[in-house]
Amino acid sequence: KSQNIYFSLLGDCSTSKSEKEKFDDEIIKRGKELVEELNSKYPDEKFHKFNFIYRKRVWIDSENSFLGWERKRGYIQQFNEYMLTRRKFDWQVNTIEDWLEKGNNKIIPIKYVITLDADTDLVLNSAFELIGAMGHILNTPILNTEKDLVIEGHALIQPRVGIGLVASRKSIFTKIFAGSGGIDCYSNAISDTYQDNFAEGIFTGKGIYDLQVFSDVLKNQIPENTVLSHDLLEGNYLRCALASDVILLDGYPTSYNSFKTRIHRWTRGDIQILRWLKSKIKNNQNQSQKNPLNTISKYKILDNLVRSIFEPIILIAFIFILFMISFIIYYFETSIYLF
Repeated sequence: KSQNIYFSLLGDCSTSKSEKEKFDDEIIKRGKELVEELNSKYPDEKFHKFNFIYRKRVWIDSENSFLGWERKRGYIQQFNEYMLTRRKFDWQVNTIEDWLEKGNNKIIPIKYVITLDADTDLVLNSAFELIGAMGHILNTPILNTEKDLVIEGHALIQPRVGIGLVASRKSIFTKIFAGSGGIDCYSNAISDTYQDNFAEGIFTGKGIYDLQVFSDVLKNQIPENTVLSHDLLEGNYLRCALASDVILLDGYPTSYNSFKTRIHRWTRGDIQILRWLKSKIKNNQNQSQKNPLNTISKYKILDNLVRSIFEPIILIAFIFILFMISFIIYYFETSIYLF
């Protein structure tokens, strides 16, 4: 049943002051060993079912460090271009190329890509459900005349994301804030305002996309070194749909510091994409062009920013209420004393 599903581990290099670190060789060695072990266990004559790609670091002036080009967004873009055109990038290892060098003719054509984070679990049969949803005729993506936006159908589908059972019990912090973990068979289908009313969802980085459409629409849209939190933007361009009855299980920060770091990263990303609220934007060639995003997409950007400042507003409101209570108590005590 899963003979046409293949797996690639995209290992991104960490930020460093050096182009190469000593532990890079250890990661590459271990990655190759695991890939060979899995391919021996699950052989496929057409194409290696498991592959490993590890990038080289490049110097980024704005970061004053060596790191992977454009981080996750850049990695996905490079992977897409490689799978479509076989263009070679600066990778320290690519087991697909190793497989081709052994005399194999070509890579099998890939239609869809399911992207997952390191702490995301692909629930049993969820991959088949996502592929079936993408392949449905009503979800076939249709581009506008400029070929820079999906206007009908969907080129990307976001499943529902829950918290893993183990992840929700890792620490006291997760027990308090992560909520119930695992899969609840009686409440898998949920309601979403954007999907129910506008047939669009919000992409959170874990889902399935049409490889060719993703490349055609986004490879020239986002300027370099300007956007880190790219998921919402990609979902707006590709007209993301929400499949609320398909679920993936994700991790959760195990401490307040890691939770705060994640919120900071999200907030910074929400601020970075505010430029897409304008009528004119710049592409990665620094050329000014009309912003193709519709009103709903712009509202999503603004709505995300409001959510990101929700916690500070609560804190300010709490301090204000304490101040008012203290003032009222002081006022009444003074009034009684004067009386």
